[in-house]
Amino acid sequence: MATLEAPVRPARTNLHAGPFVTEPFFDFRNEENARRMRAAIAKVRSQLGREYDLIIGGKRIKTSEKIKSLNPTKPSEIVGTHQKAGKEHVEPAMQAALKAFESWSRIPVEERASLLFRVADTMRQHKMEYMAWLIFEVSKNWA
Repeated sequence: MATLEAPVRPARTNLHAGPFVTEPFFDFRNEENARRMRAAIAKVRSQLGREYDLIIGGKRIKTSEKIKSLNPTKPSEIVGTHQKAGKEHVEPAMQAALKAFESWSRIPVEERASLLFRVADTMRQHKMEYMAWLIFEVSKNWA
C-alpha cells in the first residue's frame, strides 16, 4: 500500500467538534457505491505485485530477504513484496524513533490532535481503496 508522509508540524490547527461517531458502512445496494468500489478494486489490482522498502529514519532500505504477501483466494497472485527486517534494523529504528520523539513531544497537543484528524480525513477519503486492499490481502468481502 502506498504511504502518505505527513509533515511534522501541521500547517493549521483544525480540531473536529462533536462526539466520536463510528465510521458508517457503505450500502452496496446503492449503485454509485458499488461502482466506486469496483473502481477502487480495479485501481488496487493495477498496483498488485509492487515491492515496498523499509523506511527507518526517513531512509529507504532494501534487504536481501523479502516477505511476499499472497492473495489467499489466488495464491499465485502476489499482493506485494516487503523487505524483511532483521535484528540489524532494530537499533537504527529505535534511535530514529527516539530522535523523532524529541521534537514530537514538544509539539502542542492541539497540533498533534489536528494531525491525527487530518490523517483520519485522508483515510476516510481513501476508504474504498483500503477496503479493496483487504479484499486482495486477506479475502475480506466488500462490507
